[in-house]
Amino acid sequence: MMSRWKIRFRLQVWTVIGAAAVLLAVVGWGYYSAREAAIRETRERALFVAESASAMLDGSLLQISGFIEGVADSLAGIGLSISLEQLRSMQKQMVVKNPEVFGVCLALMPEEALPAGWTGRAPYTFREADGKIGFCDLSDGGTDYTKEDWFRLVQERGEAVWTRPLWWEGVLMVTYSHPIWVGEQGAKRLAGVATCDLTLDWLQVRLEALPTGADGYAVLMDRTGLFVSHPNRELVLHKTIFDVAEERGTPYLEEIGRRMVAGEKGIEEHTGYATARPAWVAYLPLTSTNWIFAAVVSRDGLRQKLDRLFCDQLLLGSLGLVALATMLAFIARSITFPIEKLCAASADLAAGNLETRVPAQQGGDEISELARCMEVMRSEILRQMNDLAESTASRERMMSELRIAHDIQMSLVPAKFDPLPQFPRLDLFAALRPARQVGGDFYDYFLTPSGELVVLVADVSDKGVGAALYMAAARSLLRSFFRAETHREAQAVLKKINEELAPNNPKSMFVTLFCGVLDLDQRTFRFSNAGHNPPLLLSPDGTPEWIEEARSAPVGMFPTTRYGSSERVFVGGEYLVLYTDGITEAEDKQSEFFGEDALEKVVREAAAQGASCEEMVAAILVAVENFTREAPVSDDQTLLVMKISAPPAPAEKASMELVWEAEFAKSPPQVEAALDELEEALGARGAGGETIYMTRLALEELGTNACKADLSGEGTIRVRVFLGADARIEIHDDGAAFDPLVDAPSPDLDAPLADRRVGGVGLHLLRSLAVEFDYRRRDGWNCTSLTFREGEGGRA
Repeated sequence: MMSRWKIRFRLQVWTVIGAAAVLLAVVGWGYYSAREAAIRETRERALFVAESASAMLDGSLLQISGFIEGVADSLAGIGLSISLEQLRSMQKQMVVKNPEVFGVCLALMPEEALPAGWTGRAPYTFREADGKIGFCDLSDGGTDYTKEDWFRLVQERGEAVWTRPLWWEGVLMVTYSHPIWVGEQGAKRLAGVATCDLTLDWLQVRLEALPTGADGYAVLMDRTGLFVSHPNRELVLHKTIFDVAEERGTPYLEEIGRRMVAGEKGIEEHTGYATARPAWVAYLPLTSTNWIFAAVVSRDGLRQKLDRLFCDQLLLGSLGLVALATMLAFIARSITFPIEKLCAASADLAAGNLETRVPAQQGGDEISELARCMEVMRSEILRQMNDLAESTASRERMMSELRIAHDIQMSLVPAKFDPLPQFPRLDLFAALRPARQVGGDFYDYFLTPSGELVVLVADVSDKGVGAALYMAAARSLLRSFFRAETHREAQAVLKKINEELAPNNPKSMFVTLFCGVLDLDQRTFRFSNAGHNPPLLLSPDGTPEWIEEARSAPVGMFPTTRYGSSERVFVGGEYLVLYTDGITEAEDKQSEFFGEDALEKVVREAAAQGASCEEMVAAILVAVENFTREAPVSDDQTLLVMKISAPPAPAEKASMELVWEAEFAKSPPQVEAALDELEEALGARGAGGETIYMTRLALEELGTNACKADLSGEGTIRVRVFLGADARIEIHDDGAAFDPLVDAPSPDLDAPLADRRVGGVGLHLLRSLAVEFDYRRRDGWNCTSLTFREGEGGRA
């Protein structure tokens, strides 16, 4: 469809499409490169956030744990010799200065003596709900603080510990406990435990303040995978990362959790639990506690940023394309407008209006040069058209004359090959294919006044109109001299024609000619060959012979040429093939000749099939055409094929007597009834069993075939039987043409019985038994005659 657009539009469209493709490629590559760089940046950012946050948390927790360690060391140094007021003042100062601290406690061992002025064994200073500082003693009210994790773990391990987070008085907190050792080196004893309770709300505030980007968040877990801090408060102290992995059916999250609790550091792709969006999770253990920190950085922010960048670039590129298309419109119009004017002018010229002037173009560019060339071409075409009109008229006159000459030439050779009443057993057919519209080949056959048949094939040395005229002259002389009573022999006629043509031959043209005279009563064929190709004679048994005798110089070359003569006696059943060198010297694309061997092969194959002369001519021409294929025809091709059948002996014909005849409808029941009548009639006349069998077989086979060929049952079969020295049966039917000698299939008697083709066996048997088997098509009837030798069982 686009090929029908004007050049201007195609130039604009394809340029814009090309620019758009380049733009998309550049923007796409930029998007891909930016995406890869952003992914690397996001991964590094997630890891940086995790490392920075863990350092921050570690700093805060180490500060608090260092303060508690300092208090414990101070108390151990003074042997717990501190008043209750001093202790509470120190605890209050720590709570006030550290907003993340919820409370501070000093718990003594049960066996440790109570310092002077103390009212309880575990003074605790804490931050109340209204922000004020409160005081209490954890040993009041019968509470056994020694069983709490913050005390028991220190007592068991003898070292500072961070406890698991817990809820106390509605506050989520975690406790750092440090042992107080008193006594000399080597005799120290655990006197108590100094603790600090940290509320985890400050952790959540700090985690939320981390630069994790849109939809990003931070998570704290202990070494069991239990969530200490998470945006989803329902998970805190209730579920582990492994519980979440099992609920979501994400084995990869369980694997990440294993690496986390194992103390590994890393960064992985992840789908955030809080946001359910693709993200990066960077994790590492805290050095100050046994916790694990994880920063979840969303990739949606990255994608949104890249999408904005892509859209901005695409918008700028689109605006550029619009500007480019506008500029191209002006440029294309300035280039194509002159071309459109030339196109309109060329359309008028193509329509035949050569008077249209080509519009002149200013300047010296290619379009101006094209316009000048078109104007020159228009003038030249106009001149040549006038010349062509004159030459065409002259050529048409010449072609018309050639067509007339062709028609005249073809009318000079026989076109119909009806049976000659004087030669009922003669089959003859011929064909001529000129290489040009007219040629120099010709054939002819005609009767002499004495009743003999003249057949001839000739080839003039040249081609074209001159050869055709020379051929016409030679043909006229041949017919004139043969019909003169004084010239009946071929060599005498050739001598006379040569004497007429040779002296008056300025172009040195000549004719090769094979001419023969047939006396069918004597079955003799007298012939002369004036430099022509040797004919091919095929005997009844299939033996080929090239007739080389009686050859002389062509007619028209030398006035004193003498022509020889020879004679053949036909026994009956021979094929005589006359031809010109256009047959044997037909060339293929490789300039190879068809040759005499190929001609002999085609003739033998056709004769083996019982071909008529017309069928043999067609087979030879088809073979030559298949051989030459697309190669041009270089010479005229002429063929004449003749076959003479042996007549029955006159004595045998005279001795035969009609003994039975019948006419019946063409149906199997009628054929069966006729068979019975035939057998009864022949038996009554004393015919032998073999004669009855053979005639009955002939009627049964041919009558049945006639019925099968005409299923309407409305046709007629006529039968006559003659007896004498031999027996002859004549069977006529008015069905479609069917020659049992040619059209019937030949059975393969050597093949296994199961593989043999159906049909043809009966006719094959009849051909084997009959002395004569003759078929003719006359007046719409199939006329078949079979002669059997009486008493000998036919020919085996």
